[in-house]
Amino acid sequence: MRYFIPLLLLVACTSPQTGDSSADTDTSTQEIDGLLGILVLPERVVVPVGEEIQLNATGLLEDRKSADLTAVVDWYTDNSSVATISAGFDAEGRLTGASVGQTTAWASANGIDSVPVSVEVIDAQLLGLTVGPESIETAVGQTVQLSAQAAYSDGTRADAAGLVQWFTGDGEVAQIASGGVLTASGLGQTTVHATHGDLTSADIPVTVVDASQGADLVVTGTDVEASGGIILLTVVVENQGDVGASDFYVDGYLDPTGTPEAGDYGEDYQLVDYLGPGEETLVTLIFETDSGPHSVAILADSGGDVDEGDETNNVESLNVTVVDESPLPNIEVTYFDYLSDDESIYYALDIRNNGTLDVGAFKVELYVDLGFEPTPDDVGDQVINISGLHAGETKQADFLVENTCLYTGCTSWVLVDSYGNIEESNEDDNAQGPMSVD
Repeated sequence: MRYFIPLLLLVACTSPQTGDSSADTDTSTQEIDGLLGILVLPERVVVPVGEEIQLNATGLLEDRKSADLTAVVDWYTDNSSVATISAGFDAEGRLTGASVGQTTAWASANGIDSVPVSVEVIDAQLLGLTVGPESIETAVGQTVQLSAQAAYSDGTRADAAGLVQWFTGDGEVAQIASGGVLTASGLGQTTVHATHGDLTSADIPVTVVDASQGADLVVTGTDVEASGGIILLTVVVENQGDVGASDFYVDGYLDPTGTPEAGDYGEDYQLVDYLGPGEETLVTLIFETDSGPHSVAILADSGGDVDEGDETNNVESLNVTVVDESPLPNIEVTYFDYLSDDESIYYALDIRNNGTLDVGAFKVELYVDLGFEPTPDDVGDQVINISGLHAGETKQADFLVENTCLYTGCTSWVLVDSYGNIEESNEDDNAQGPMSVD
């Protein structure tokens, strides 16, 4: 797996530690040959008081490879009264929420500090777990990073892959480690799920096949907006192979001097967690540049991490002319899901500005049960305010409403810029739905 860390950022993170070493035992890291930088995941940690979550440290080496350094780095927090991190044997990187508050955490080795991660300790209950991908098809020996997202009673959403316990139905088909890394161990079918306390996620179906081709990542489509000094690419990447591909990067290159190859870092990039056989995904890449003609290249699996049947068809190139027209924002809901119990429905949204201009405050409206696509003329059940979005930025938004859909079912929608105040490059993609809720 390739974790991209800009080298400039790595150099900037070599300052001496100033926080509290909150390890359970004193440690001194061994010298790691060729270490350029350290990345700690998850990048944002939310944990209830008294709960634990696993942090993982990955090192970027001079040979462009990465290594798991979780057990060998030193761990630090800015405030050990809020959160502590263990360095005990078989518990390295386990962060515990000590008291409500905020702090930062980081790892250190060879005099290099990782980019700090934000840590928030909350006093809230876990309402539900959402895991992904929806299904997995892979080959023996391949690994897939599973995701888990927690929804808390105070409206917080956060990465929970290192918080939950993972279970597999058949260890001879698939094994799963702490943090949600699944390894295909034998041919067949099984399921995996996550639990925390009394909560259990939905099952993820897993099929392990004797793949003859492997994955095959191809850029099959590009949509370009180029104005006002911004190039916005919306790229379609398809897996044309017979097994899934996990944890790969798609990089974009502005005016490259040659054809990009695996290991070449682009000006912008996006991580794809998993792409099943026959599936496609959308990737958004943004470049700032001068007006006039430019060349752009897109490389799927830019880290060379996926074993593909055809390694020659990962690159797509095109010519783009940036004009001096005024750029515009484009607000869109990229994720819409819900959790429910007998009393409440919790709706979770990701809202992204896919345009080339920042946008100020706007409204987002929820329609719990509506039989048609809403417009700004339709009054919803609940409205929230988003303070603004930079071009390319994504924010989370959440609604918590009374469950009136328990016995009859509902058809829910959301609408961004629900008052119709924002001029956008595309006014037809502001509504998301319909979603069946029961």
